[in-house]
Amino acid sequence: MSNKNHLYLFTIISSLIPLLILFLWEETHTNSSIWFLFLVPAICMITLYPYWKIVFITTVFLTGFKYLFFALHYQGQLDHRVGIDLFFSLLIYAVLIYVIAFFRIQGHRAEEKLENLANLDPLTGLYNRRYFDRYIRSVLEEHRQSGQSLILLALDIDHFKQLNDNFGHQFGDEVLRKLSFIISECVRESDTVVRMGGEEFIIILPKISENDGYKIAERIRQTVERFPFMYQRNAHYITVSIGLTRFDQSDTSSILYCKADEALYEAKQTGRNKVVIYNKTA
Repeated sequence: MSNKNHLYLFTIISSLIPLLILFLWEETHTNSSIWFLFLVPAICMITLYPYWKIVFITTVFLTGFKYLFFALHYQGQLDHRVGIDLFFSLLIYAVLIYVIAFFRIQGHRAEEKLENLANLDPLTGLYNRRYFDRYIRSVLEEHRQSGQSLILLALDIDHFKQLNDNFGHQFGDEVLRKLSFIISECVRESDTVVRMGGEEFIIILPKISENDGYKIAERIRQTVERFPFMYQRNAHYITVSIGLTRFDQSDTSSILYCKADEALYEAKQTGRNKVVIYNKTA
Protein backbone atom coordinates (compact mmCIF):
# COMPACT_ATOMS: atom_id res chain seq x y z
CA MET A 1 0.00 0.00 0.00
CA SER A 2 1.38 3.43 -0.97
CA ASN A 3 1.96 6.29 1.48
CA LYS A 4 -1.01 8.13 -0.02
CA ASN A 5 -3.29 5.14 0.56
CA HIS A 6 -2.04 4.92 4.13
CA LEU A 7 -2.94 8.57 4.62
CA TYR A 8 -6.43 8.00 3.18
CA LEU A 9 -6.95 5.14 5.62
CA PHE A 10 -5.67 7.20 8.54
CA THR A 11 -8.01 10.07 7.55
CA ILE A 12 -11.03 7.75 7.63
CA ILE A 13 -10.05 6.18 10.96
CA SER A 14 -9.26 9.53 12.59
CA SER A 15 -12.68 10.79 11.45
CA LEU A 16 -14.57 7.78 12.82
CA ILE A 17 -13.00 7.73 16.29
CA PRO A 18 -14.32 11.13 17.50
CA LEU A 19 -17.67 10.40 15.82
CA LEU A 20 -18.01 7.14 17.73
CA ILE A 21 -17.07 8.89 20.98
CA LEU A 22 -19.65 11.62 20.39
CA PHE A 23 -22.48 9.22 19.58
CA LEU A 24 -21.71 6.62 22.25
CA TRP A 25 -21.01 8.89 25.23
CA GLU A 26 -23.41 11.76 25.62
CA GLU A 27 -21.34 13.53 28.30
CA THR A 28 -18.58 14.17 25.73
CA HIS A 29 -20.78 16.29 23.45
CA THR A 30 -19.46 19.60 24.73
CA ASN A 31 -15.94 18.40 25.53
CA SER A 32 -13.55 20.63 23.56
CA SER A 33 -10.75 18.03 23.47
CA ILE A 34 -13.04 15.60 21.62
CA TRP A 35 -13.87 18.19 19.00
CA PHE A 36 -10.19 19.04 18.56
CA LEU A 37 -9.69 15.44 17.40
CA PHE A 38 -11.53 16.42 14.20
CA LEU A 39 -8.56 18.63 13.31
CA VAL A 40 -6.54 15.45 12.63
CA PRO A 41 -8.54 14.31 9.54
CA ALA A 42 -8.81 17.97 8.46
CA ILE A 43 -5.02 18.28 8.47
CA CYS A 44 -4.77 14.95 6.63
CA MET A 45 -7.05 16.30 3.87
CA ILE A 46 -4.89 19.41 3.54
CA THR A 47 -1.79 17.20 3.32
CA LEU A 48 -3.38 15.10 0.59
CA TYR A 49 -4.77 18.06 -1.35
CA PRO A 50 -2.82 21.26 -0.52
CA TYR A 51 -5.12 23.69 -2.32
CA TRP A 52 -7.11 26.61 -0.95
CA LYS A 53 -10.37 25.28 -2.36
CA ILE A 54 -10.00 22.07 -0.35
CA VAL A 55 -9.00 24.08 2.74
CA PHE A 56 -12.15 26.19 2.44
CA ILE A 57 -14.41 23.15 1.95
CA THR A 58 -12.78 21.32 4.87
CA THR A 59 -13.18 24.33 7.17
CA VAL A 60 -16.82 24.85 6.22
CA PHE A 61 -17.58 21.15 6.67
CA LEU A 62 -15.93 20.88 10.11
CA THR A 63 -17.37 24.10 11.54
CA GLY A 64 -20.77 23.44 9.97
CA PHE A 65 -20.84 19.91 11.37
CA LYS A 66 -20.09 21.12 14.92
CA TYR A 67 -22.70 23.89 14.70
CA LEU A 68 -25.34 21.45 13.41
CA PHE A 69 -24.45 18.91 16.09
CA PHE A 70 -24.82 21.50 18.87
CA ALA A 71 -28.08 22.79 17.40
CA LEU A 72 -29.54 19.26 17.38
CA HIS A 73 -28.15 18.43 20.81
CA TYR A 74 -29.67 21.53 22.40
CA GLN A 75 -32.75 21.23 20.15
CA GLY A 76 -32.13 24.73 18.81
CA GLN A 77 -32.18 26.24 22.33
CA LEU A 78 -28.59 27.54 22.48
CA ASP A 79 -28.19 29.85 25.46
CA HIS A 80 -25.97 32.91 25.43
CA ARG A 81 -22.95 31.22 27.06
CA VAL A 82 -23.04 28.13 24.83
CA GLY A 83 -23.44 30.31 21.73
CA ILE A 84 -20.35 32.37 22.62
CA ASP A 85 -18.32 29.22 23.38
CA LEU A 86 -19.42 27.69 20.09
CA PHE A 87 -18.56 30.81 18.09
CA PHE A 88 -15.04 31.11 19.53
CA SER A 89 -14.31 27.39 19.21
CA LEU A 90 -15.31 27.47 15.54
CA LEU A 91 -13.14 30.54 15.04
CA ILE A 92 -10.17 28.77 16.64
CA TYR A 93 -10.67 25.73 14.38
CA ALA A 94 -10.78 27.93 11.31
CA VAL A 95 -7.65 29.88 12.31
CA LEU A 96 -5.72 26.69 13.09
CA ILE A 97 -6.71 25.07 9.81
CA TYR A 98 -5.80 28.14 7.75
CA VAL A 99 -2.44 28.62 9.50
CA ILE A 100 -1.50 24.97 8.98
CA ALA A 101 -2.79 25.12 5.40
CA PHE A 102 -0.74 28.23 4.62
CA PHE A 103 2.56 26.52 5.48
CA ARG A 104 1.52 23.25 3.80
CA ILE A 105 0.50 25.01 0.58
CA GLN A 106 3.68 27.11 0.54
CA GLY A 107 5.72 23.94 0.98
CA HIS A 108 3.76 22.22 -1.78
CA ARG A 109 4.38 25.11 -4.16
CA ALA A 110 8.10 25.00 -3.37
CA GLU A 111 8.11 21.24 -4.07
CA GLU A 112 6.34 21.79 -7.40
CA LYS A 113 8.81 24.51 -8.34
CA LEU A 114 11.79 22.26 -7.59
CA GLU A 115 10.16 19.41 -9.50
CA ASN A 116 9.59 21.66 -12.52
CA LEU A 117 13.18 22.90 -12.43
CA ALA A 118 14.42 19.31 -12.34
CA ASN A 119 12.32 18.49 -15.43
CA LEU A 120 13.28 21.54 -17.52
CA ASP A 121 16.27 22.19 -19.75
CA PRO A 122 17.89 25.39 -18.39
CA LEU A 123 18.95 26.69 -21.81
CA THR A 124 15.69 26.34 -23.75
CA GLY A 125 13.03 26.00 -21.06
CA LEU A 126 11.77 22.81 -22.71
CA TYR A 127 11.32 19.50 -20.94
CA ASN A 128 14.51 17.47 -20.57
CA ARG A 129 15.50 13.81 -20.92
CA ARG A 130 14.61 13.06 -17.31
CA TYR A 131 11.01 14.20 -17.89
CA PHE A 132 10.79 12.35 -21.21
CA ASP A 133 11.84 9.01 -19.70
CA ARG A 134 9.09 9.26 -17.09
CA TYR A 135 6.34 10.86 -19.19
CA ILE A 136 6.64 8.66 -22.28
CA ARG A 137 5.84 5.49 -20.34
CA SER A 138 2.59 6.90 -18.97
CA VAL A 139 1.45 8.39 -22.29
CA LEU A 140 2.17 5.14 -24.14
CA GLU A 141 0.16 3.16 -21.59
CA GLU A 142 -2.73 5.59 -22.04
CA HIS A 143 -2.66 5.18 -25.82
CA ARG A 144 -2.24 1.42 -25.52
CA GLN A 145 -5.47 1.22 -23.51
CA SER A 146 -7.42 3.66 -25.68
CA GLY A 147 -6.09 2.32 -29.00
CA GLN A 148 -5.49 5.86 -30.25
CA SER A 149 -2.62 6.77 -32.53
CA LEU A 150 0.53 8.52 -31.32
CA ILE A 151 3.42 9.92 -33.34
CA LEU A 152 6.99 10.48 -32.16
CA LEU A 153 9.31 12.89 -33.97
CA ALA A 154 13.09 12.89 -33.55
CA LEU A 155 14.66 16.16 -34.74
CA ASP A 156 18.30 17.10 -35.19
CA ILE A 157 19.96 20.31 -36.43
CA ASP A 158 21.98 19.73 -39.58
CA HIS A 159 25.71 20.56 -39.34
CA PHE A 160 25.34 21.99 -35.84
CA LYS A 161 28.96 21.25 -34.92
CA GLN A 162 30.13 23.21 -37.93
CA LEU A 163 27.90 26.13 -36.89
CA ASN A 164 29.42 26.09 -33.40
CA ASP A 165 32.95 25.94 -34.79
CA ASN A 166 32.38 28.82 -37.21
CA PHE A 167 30.40 31.21 -35.00
CA GLY A 168 31.01 30.09 -31.44
CA HIS A 169 28.93 28.38 -28.78
CA GLN A 170 27.14 31.58 -27.81
CA PHE A 171 25.52 31.75 -31.25
CA GLY A 172 24.88 27.99 -31.07
CA ASP A 173 23.01 28.47 -27.80
CA GLU A 174 20.95 31.28 -29.34
CA VAL A 175 20.05 28.98 -32.25
CA LEU A 176 18.89 26.31 -29.80
CA ARG A 177 16.73 28.81 -27.92
CA LYS A 178 15.10 30.20 -31.08
CA LEU A 179 14.64 26.74 -32.55
CA SER A 180 12.89 25.66 -29.35
CA PHE A 181 10.51 28.59 -29.75
CA ILE A 182 9.84 27.75 -33.41
CA ILE A 183 9.06 24.10 -32.63
CA SER A 184 6.75 25.07 -29.77
CA GLU A 185 4.88 27.47 -32.06
CA CYS A 186 4.44 24.83 -34.77
CA VAL A 187 2.93 22.11 -32.58
CA ARG A 188 -0.39 21.85 -30.77
CA GLU A 189 -0.98 22.65 -27.12
CA SER A 190 -1.42 18.94 -26.38
CA ASP A 191 2.00 18.08 -27.86
CA THR A 192 5.18 17.78 -25.79
CA VAL A 193 8.56 19.11 -26.94
CA VAL A 194 11.72 17.74 -25.30
CA ARG A 195 15.36 18.67 -25.67
CA MET A 196 17.15 15.37 -25.31
CA GLY A 197 20.60 16.95 -25.28
CA GLY A 198 22.91 18.78 -27.68
CA GLU A 199 21.02 19.56 -30.87
CA GLU A 200 18.56 16.67 -30.60
CA PHE A 201 14.85 17.19 -29.87
CA ILE A 202 11.91 14.84 -29.42
CA ILE A 203 8.29 15.83 -30.07
CA ILE A 204 5.46 13.66 -28.74
CA LEU A 205 2.24 14.04 -30.75
CA PRO A 206 -0.64 12.27 -28.97
CA LYS A 207 -3.97 11.32 -30.55
CA ILE A 208 -2.96 12.13 -34.12
CA SER A 209 -2.78 10.25 -37.41
CA GLU A 210 0.49 9.59 -39.22
CA ASN A 211 -0.57 11.92 -42.02
CA ASP A 212 -1.30 14.82 -39.66
CA GLY A 213 1.90 14.10 -37.75
CA TYR A 214 3.83 14.34 -41.01
CA LYS A 215 2.20 17.72 -41.73
CA ILE A 216 3.38 19.06 -38.37
CA ALA A 217 6.89 17.74 -39.00
CA GLU A 218 6.95 19.43 -42.40
CA ARG A 219 5.66 22.66 -40.92
CA ILE A 220 8.54 22.64 -38.45
CA ARG A 221 11.11 21.83 -41.13
CA GLN A 222 9.90 24.52 -43.54
CA THR A 223 9.58 27.18 -40.82
CA VAL A 224 13.13 26.53 -39.62
CA GLU A 225 14.46 26.57 -43.19
CA ARG A 226 13.02 30.05 -43.78
CA PHE A 227 13.87 31.57 -40.40
CA PRO A 228 16.80 34.05 -40.33
CA PHE A 229 19.09 33.41 -37.35
CA MET A 230 20.92 36.70 -36.82
CA TYR A 231 24.62 36.86 -35.98
CA GLN A 232 26.49 40.18 -36.02
CA ARG A 233 23.68 41.74 -38.09
CA ASN A 234 23.93 38.97 -40.69
CA ALA A 235 21.20 36.41 -41.30
CA HIS A 236 22.19 32.75 -41.20
CA TYR A 237 19.94 29.88 -42.16
CA ILE A 238 19.89 26.36 -40.82
CA THR A 239 18.01 23.18 -41.64
CA VAL A 240 16.77 20.27 -39.60
CA SER A 241 16.29 16.57 -40.27
CA ILE A 242 13.30 14.78 -38.74
CA GLY A 243 12.50 11.12 -38.19
CA LEU A 244 8.86 10.15 -37.74
CA THR A 245 7.43 6.94 -36.32
CA ARG A 246 4.00 5.74 -35.30
CA PHE A 247 3.32 4.00 -32.00
CA ASP A 248 2.45 0.31 -32.32
CA GLN A 249 0.72 -1.52 -29.49
CA SER A 250 3.76 -3.72 -28.83
CA ASP A 251 6.21 -0.79 -28.66
CA THR A 252 8.00 0.05 -25.46
CA SER A 253 9.32 3.57 -24.95
CA SER A 254 12.82 2.38 -25.91
CA ILE A 255 11.62 0.70 -29.10
CA LEU A 256 9.57 3.73 -30.12
CA TYR A 257 12.54 6.04 -29.56
CA CYS A 258 14.85 3.75 -31.52
CA LYS A 259 12.41 3.69 -34.44
CA ALA A 260 12.28 7.49 -34.57
CA ASP A 261 16.07 7.63 -34.27
CA GLU A 262 16.48 5.19 -37.17
CA ALA A 263 14.22 7.35 -39.33
CA LEU A 264 16.24 10.42 -38.32
CA TYR A 265 19.48 8.64 -39.23
CA GLU A 266 18.04 7.82 -42.66
CA ALA A 267 17.09 11.48 -43.15
CA LYS A 268 20.67 12.47 -42.31
CA GLN A 269 22.16 9.86 -44.63
CA THR A 270 19.96 10.71 -47.58
CA GLY A 271 20.60 14.42 -47.88
CA ARG A 272 19.34 16.07 -44.66
CA ASN A 273 16.64 18.80 -44.45
CA LYS A 274 13.83 16.30 -44.83
CA VAL A 275 11.23 14.29 -42.92
CA VAL A 276 11.57 10.51 -43.11
CA ILE A 277 8.88 8.10 -41.91
CA TYR A 278 10.12 4.93 -40.25
CA ASN A 279 9.71 1.87 -42.45
CA LYS A 280 10.38 -1.41 -40.67
CA THR A 281 10.61 -3.31 -43.96
CA ALA A 282 13.39 -1.05 -45.24
